[in-house]
Amino acid sequence: MNQQVVRFLKQASRYVDRMAQVGHFRFVREKETGLVYGEHLLKRLFAQLEFDGVFDIGANVGQYAQHLRNDVGYRGPITSFEPMPDAAARVRALAAHDPSWRVVECAVDATPGRATFNVMHGDEFSSLVAPSKDFEGRFHGAHQVATSITVDVITLADALAMTPDLRRGLLKLDTQGTELRLLRGNVESLERFPALQMEVAFKRLYEGEETFEVVLSQLAAWGYELCALFPNNHGHFPHLLESDALFLREEYLPALA
Repeated sequence: MNQQVVRFLKQASRYVDRMAQVGHFRFVREKETGLVYGEHLLKRLFAQLEFDGVFDIGANVGQYAQHLRNDVGYRGPITSFEPMPDAAARVRALAAHDPSWRVVECAVDATPGRATFNVMHGDEFSSLVAPSKDFEGRFHGAHQVATSITVDVITLADALAMTPDLRRGLLKLDTQGTELRLLRGNVESLERFPALQMEVAFKRLYEGEETFEVVLSQLAAWGYELCALFPNNHGHFPHLLESDALFLREEYLPALA
């Protein structure tokens, strides 16, 4: 692990401990996914940057969008992308009475078309790529393929064409192992997203998945700085497997300083 990552993790640990002691820091764990969000960080981010839209790619059953609505207080446009029909139907039901929440039943990746999608026993692990055999027993079978389906796939540019008014968006990615592949295939679209929130892996949980160090280096090359890690390690301690990470384009950092 490179020295920048080590320094960041040490600073983050001290910060969390200090904020917890004075009552200024509250973690909210989404029970269905195990994701942990630094709620106050997202509130600050949305207040300062005034996003005109959110892309929720890998929506599963709508946990992230609900978190933005119910906990963060964001009321602007959300577009959720989810390829699994049953999960997409659940998101549509949640969004039915929210005119600013749109649901698109498809995957988003580097290239468009049709693709095989692996539906895992735990559907939150489902992915366009196969799970790594190194972690078959880690998730009590939830990380294993139950069935495969064929899904529609679009690119980030295709998604932006659906929302031409989006100019300052937050891009949330939880695509289970294909996040960096998606970004590499859509670099020209990133100028519309000053903020990225994405799941990063410290261990390779999917075949061909890039680990945290590679993601950090690539996003730095595109002008993004790592600003926060939201721990996602429930039930796996002492093994650090994955985390949500928040990245901001460097030119937007002064607005939050």
